Amino acid sequence: MQAEKRTLELEALRANISDMLSEHDLSKLLDAILSKAALLLDAAAGELALVNRQKREIEIKALLNVASERLGNATAFGDGILGSVAQNRIPLIVRSSDFVSKPVDVYPFHNCGVETKLVNVHPFEQWNSIIAMPLEAAGKLYGVLSLAEKNRNSGFGKADIELLLMFAQHAAMSIRTVMLLEKAQHQAQTDSLTGLYNHRRFFEIAELEINRSVKQQHNLCAMMFDIDFFKQVNDTFGHSTGDDVLTSIAALCRQIFRESDIVGRYGGEEFAVLLPQTDIETAKEAAERVRKGVEEMRFAADKGTFSISISAGIASLSTGCQTLGELLHRADEALYEAKHNGRNKICVWKAQSLELRT
Repeated sequence: MQAEKRTLELEALRANISDMLSEHDLSKLLDAILSKAALLLDAAAGELALVNRQKREIEIKALLNVASERLGNATAFGDGILGSVAQNRIPLIVRSSDFVSKPVDVYPFHNCGVETKLVNVHPFEQWNSIIAMPLEAAGKLYGVLSLAEKNRNSGFGKADIELLLMFAQHAAMSIRTVMLLEKAQHQAQTDSLTGLYNHRRFFEIAELEINRSVKQQHNLCAMMFDIDFFKQVNDTFGHSTGDDVLTSIAALCRQIFRESDIVGRYGGEEFAVLLPQTDIETAKEAAERVRKGVEEMRFAADKGTFSISISAGIASLSTGCQTLGELLHRADEALYEAKHNGRNKICVWKAQSLELRT
């Protein structure tokens, strides 16, 4: 009977592993790992958390039959069940009988003589037993998987640890593979210095947005801006300082523009922004926030402190301008006019004349 049960468990394990390997979206993969692990161990609930190495925290990314407000919660290494498993990289089983008050001392299932102080532990009112497993691949910890069950007649045991360990090894490899894939895709789409969209990816996304806006007859504006006298910054203070300027402006853009806006490094010191569902006045306001924000920046270098400015041009989608190329050309003409009229200005393209604004 036991051998038959073991055979069924291993068959389920192989099927779950096969399904995981076919998923290439990280969020969907985490949900799938959690649900399949729960099925494998006949668990009632669970959580899956990923590691943030810089902060030495573990953040919950997937939930199963657990209060939704826990999603996104971060726990420090060593704190609670998830944090303890992340710190020690040892599977852990906690039963309701172990839970008396906070903090509570329990031993890892694989007793290596390490006593773990647990705080912020799960509420045990509804769970009889919790099992937590580190997710490791290629020598790195990627996360922690925890499962809970309600059966008052039994709790998780050695057989569950062994089965979940085999599952966790493949789950961690799947997570690593998808993370590496997403990193490669991100690097292919973004500028390595600023983290903004690169020229190619900007055009790909912008073309789609232009077509959508034309079809749905939505407002849309394009903005082109660049750094005034940027060559002097590089020549005087060095290219490393010039890079600092570019990354600071990129950070400012991330603060000012919406998630729906498309921001790219167009080339060198020039940036391009597409603003969906935005009229000219709103685009001018956004451009002014960028202009003013850059004007207020101060940079320190070996040769002293300095400030910079930008010039910007704006154009809007219209019946006479319904392609990305024409829209960016008009924004670029407005940018040129801003440069011609003294820099540190915003200029709007118009059919008859260019409206200038300081």
